[in-house]
Amino acid sequence: FNSHDVGLALTLISSMSLISNISILGFDDAIIGYLGKSNKKDVQLRSIFMLCGIVTLLLSIIFIIFISLLSPSLLILKENVIYSILFILFTLFWTYFVLLDSVFIAFRDSKFVLIKNSLFSILKLILPLILLSLGFIGIYSSWSIAAIISFLFILLLLPRNLKFKPHIKLKFEDIKHMFQFSFSNFIMKTLMSTPGLLLPLIITSILSADKT
Repeated sequence: FNSHDVGLALTLISSMSLISNISILGFDDAIIGYLGKSNKKDVQLRSIFMLCGIVTLLLSIIFIIFISLLSPSLLILKENVIYSILFILFTLFWTYFVLLDSVFIAFRDSKFVLIKNSLFSILKLILPLILLSLGFIGIYSSWSIAAIISFLFILLLLPRNLKFKPHIKLKFEDIKHMFQFSFSNFIMKTLMSTPGLLLPLIITSILSADKT
């Protein structure tokens, strides 16, 4: 890959990570702190995943709409409907991919974190070789597809006590106390991670993807 493709891919990955970090709303820490002792694990997990998923979708759509202002080099996302849809879906899966680590830690089954992230790391090194002809989209897709495959694979390995049925229902009253705890962590993590994740977007926008 040439430096331009690598720069654009890094900008996309950083943008996706930034959106996910904000969308999680600090619930990754709240899950670890509250879920293990909760008697409403299924309801709370469904509500958290649903809330974070909705926020992810909204922020991803807003990012694409204003991409010409944020980073004109990524305007192809807005001009190509397929790329737009992929970015939204990839970002949604990345949010869930990150949240899953906290679920495993809360249930004292952190070995699944190792399995998931090891598989992700191996796949994201192999897939760019397969998607070489796609340029920067090949690099970005490799990262995202690796996360999706790892996410789905680990769900198949889960024991019965860790499985919860997905449900399109949000009960905020069941996670309200968790949100009160998570919000301060959300502010702290956002302030800590945002500068580094914004840097590729800023450099690509002001200078060039090659400089990124």
